[in-house]
Amino acid sequence: MRNLIVAVMSALALSACATNTVSNTAKPVVAPLAQEAQGQPANSSLTYDMGTRVQPDYPGFDVIYGIQGSVVLMTLVMPSGQVVDIKVEKSAGYRELDRAAINAVRQWHFIPGRKNGVAVAGYARIPFNFSAKNLVVPRDWPANYIHARFVLDTHTTPYPSVDDALLAVSTSLHAPIAVSSNRKIQNFAIRDNQGMVREWWLFTDMDTEYAMALHYVFAGAPEAPEIRVSALCRGGTEFCDSRTSWLLTGPIYARNSQPSAASSP
Repeated sequence: MRNLIVAVMSALALSACATNTVSNTAKPVVAPLAQEAQGQPANSSLTYDMGTRVQPDYPGFDVIYGIQGSVVLMTLVMPSGQVVDIKVEKSAGYRELDRAAINAVRQWHFIPGRKNGVAVAGYARIPFNFSAKNLVVPRDWPANYIHARFVLDTHTTPYPSVDDALLAVSTSLHAPIAVSSNRKIQNFAIRDNQGMVREWWLFTDMDTEYAMALHYVFAGAPEAPEIRVSALCRGGTEFCDSRTSWLLTGPIYARNSQPSAASSP
């Protein structure tokens, strides 16, 4: 569910500098259902050790909702090949994508350039493209709600926190809680007495500060299906509010033709 292609372009310029341009106010950009990430080829004597090129973790919420962007990092590499400083030269517009790139590069090891046979420090410019691929509709997602209208649920979420919600939902369904950090997305379908799916819980990024619990209630008439959505966020109300426009677009696999967050004023 994620596709990252990373390329390294670097220059041995000791006087180079970079500024942090992380933006919290960028408007959402809805990713196409199929999008390939492109990178530029490496072109420098400063290269990286392939054995330590850790790939960024694409946040689960961003994958589900098609949040994408390009990040360019300027990294100071010491003669030892260790990374000692990272600046965001170009932000993706979403803090969680910038941070995912930074966390990955912190674990990289470079092979430095040499001057007169001696290893020297230098800067590596590293671009990342985060691009969501086409997602398969979850097996239990009701077929007549693939093109439903999304609205905010005005009812109070029955749990006080993301962690309480995950524990309660998984316990009621006798379902295991994913403990691996690789499990960025966890789905739970709630059925009625006739076996019909009436609610859906989606948990994302539970091992991070961006953890969210999303609650979908399938409502409306058959000819006008409606999904009521609410959310809990480990990052607090302000963080949840920043995701509202995305919640109203719906996940990629269930998105309808209503105006998207990208076209909102």
